[in-house]
Amino acid sequence: MNMKRIILGALIGLAIITAGCTVEEDGRYGSFPFIEIEQDSYRLKKKADILQIPVQTNRDLKIEVKNGYGIIASTKFEDNCIYVSYQDNDLEVERSLQLLISTPNSLVEKKITLVQDPSGELTT
Repeated sequence: MNMKRIILGALIGLAIITAGCTVEEDGRYGSFPFIEIEQDSYRLKKKADILQIPVQTNRDLKIEVKNGYGIIASTKFEDNCIYVSYQDNDLEVERSLQLLISTPNSLVEKKITLVQDPSGELTT
């Protein structure tokens, strides 16, 4: 009978500890990592500029550029905004690339497509 109480007490203690770990808030939506971005694609002007992409997240982010050689000068995440500095497009064809936005451990990922139009028009 005494052993049953010890085991029951240990299980209750473990349940309380586990519940405490999952209830701890780490941001507006709790401790689970999330990334919210309003658009999944953007059009870039022909001339060099900086694109600002608003982001809601409860984690630091890493940004990986896919197929952006010669287009992207730099990327930065700061104050819930991704800043993408890009180069002029001197070609007569559009150029495109993808940004892979993720939490440091890559549990949550979002892809954004950027298309740079040679017309010089910015359409979003």
